[in-house]
Amino acid sequence: MRAESRLVSGIVDRDDEHIELVYGDAHEVDPEDFIPVALVAPCRGEGFTVEYTLVADDSDTRRMVKEVRKELDYYLIQLREPDPWLYAHYHCGSASNWCSRVHWCWQQGKPVHSAS
Repeated sequence: MRAESRLVSGIVDRDDEHIELVYGDAHEVDPEDFIPVALVAPCRGEGFTVEYTLVADDSDTRRMVKEVRKELDYYLIQLREPDPWLYAHYHCGSASNWCSRVHWCWQQGKPVHSAS
């Protein structure tokens, strides 16, 4: 039986693979102008580190953070996928990712160079 995944607040290493969650209506705003809200990455054990990059200090930003939290919980926890991180990676390229106001953007991370 698989251990229960969970979301943990923390710092995401931008040099490693992670997903950036941005906010915006693809029909009204150029994707370059989407607002970065959070980063997520797998953490040791069963779970995911979430780093919010947007300060929720007014009603608009609180709504954005709330929508991102809802999607993180749904895709990484509630769906109970056998490999939620693999599913999140898949979701980044899915059509449903662009129907929402919350968009998942895969960040591969920097390649590791071996010494020659």
